[in-house]
Amino acid sequence: MKKKYLPLILFFLALSCADVDLVPLDRPNEESFYNNFEEYDLITLSAYSPWNKLYQASSSALNVWSPVFKVLLAPSDNVQPTTWETQEATITGLQEYNDLNFDPSLRPLDRVYKFIYEGISRTNLVLERLPDGVQREVITEDQSNRLEGELRFLRAFYHFQAVKFWGNPPLITERIVDFESSVVGNSDEAEILDQIINDFQFAFDNLPTRDDWGQENLGRASKWAAMAYIGKVNVWKEDWNAAITAFEAVRTNGPFMLLSNYEDNFAADTENNAGTIFELQFGDNPGAVNIWVLEAQPGGQGNQPAVQHTMRLYWTHAHRDAFPGRQYNANGISFTFESRGLYESTQAFADLFEPDDPRKTATVYAEGEDYVTRTGETFPYTLGEITDDNGFTYDYTQGVHIKKYLGPRGVTPEGVLDGRGHYNNDRFYRYAEMLLLYAEALIEVGRSGDAMNIINNEIRATLGMGPTSISDPTEAMRYEKRVELAFEAGQRFFDIQRWGIGPEVFGTQWQDRLNRFPYPSEEITRSGGALQQNPGY
Repeated sequence: MKKKYLPLILFFLALSCADVDLVPLDRPNEESFYNNFEEYDLITLSAYSPWNKLYQASSSALNVWSPVFKVLLAPSDNVQPTTWETQEATITGLQEYNDLNFDPSLRPLDRVYKFIYEGISRTNLVLERLPDGVQREVITEDQSNRLEGELRFLRAFYHFQAVKFWGNPPLITERIVDFESSVVGNSDEAEILDQIINDFQFAFDNLPTRDDWGQENLGRASKWAAMAYIGKVNVWKEDWNAAITAFEAVRTNGPFMLLSNYEDNFAADTENNAGTIFELQFGDNPGAVNIWVLEAQPGGQGNQPAVQHTMRLYWTHAHRDAFPGRQYNANGISFTFESRGLYESTQAFADLFEPDDPRKTATVYAEGEDYVTRTGETFPYTLGEITDDNGFTYDYTQGVHIKKYLGPRGVTPEGVLDGRGHYNNDRFYRYAEMLLLYAEALIEVGRSGDAMNIINNEIRATLGMGPTSISDPTEAMRYEKRVELAFEAGQRFFDIQRWGIGPEVFGTQWQDRLNRFPYPSEEITRSGGALQQNPGY
């Protein structure tokens, strides 16, 4: 499909927080822009891309590879990091997060904070200009409302991510135009959640449905996605009845459905399907293959565009002889395997699946399967001792390799540059997750039978599975959520925090302070003390 491309200068305009006297005459500037609906629409798209940066390995991520994965995958009990001794500089923070050492000075969390508030800044920039556009009659009232709905969806989305990380982050609903207004302290958690819901509600009232957007706008915020997020935010508020009302509205009227083939949720050839509520778009640029790709910023090896999804960091790549693994012995001498992957499944997690659960075959590799390399080639997945054609013996005894997004239908070899990433979208909020949140809310209001019906007759039955053998509704819901959403960044660790099960999962390694992440030290300093650190850090 044909996609739009926005000059990079507009991103600097979007990030601008102060008026300047010198206006360049040879390029677009803020005062010469905003002349018609198309220009308003283009600058609105710039507000999507900061979230992509959290999944990238290029210079647009400020030289921190996929900070979301480090901060949220590494400490999960589903995941163990690999060792990659020759790349210490690129894995800064990985072992610390795995050890639950959430040092406020670590760079990955600092990048998460920066990109979240970059996104918020971009939404407020355009929201400020909408009334002027209507007054000058370069956009209509209806167009303004649609743009405002999309921008407020994104502003709510970013603020909600901030709440999940920090609990009481700054609430910013106006454009920052000078240094004084840039000093913003903590919000009241109830206040910021109410504002998030208010923004999502406006988005629901004014956005098109996914069908109304049409194929040329796949991936943009839509009406029923806004309502699904209203339900999710109310789960965080523990307003269970409000969450149920929102989820039931989506179930009755929305376009989403469970997919009977679990792998379809993550395959490169089934992006933006009915199983996804909100999906992070990735693609090449220039000549973009999706509408979020607006920043043609090369970075890193091979001049990788800043738009590739680095699920490569899930990847424990194949050795030169095509055998996957991360350590080996060659003729009795031990070597560190310079694998390209940073994360593997723990054996304990891989063993959780029931024998007939199709989710396992799409989530982790098993002995005898075809292992898919970063270039799309396949080789037998074998553990133990292997002797190659040159007579070297390799002992692959560690690791359970992650397959989600990376199986035969997940890899996009035509999108790989120097093996650094690929273009498969990340399914950030799936319909299955919404149903499990709905089940949780039902349990909390005493409707456990209805919750078990969702688990057994919707989630499991759609996959061809029988009823769960877990009799306790809460435990059944938590088990299904863990196996359904495994390795989808943030799901498991946020649940550990929200459910208060840190001591149960991690034992004495857990501390109360870990129920929230620390604010980056740099932001505390920059605020001059207005931003208060979370307790215990």
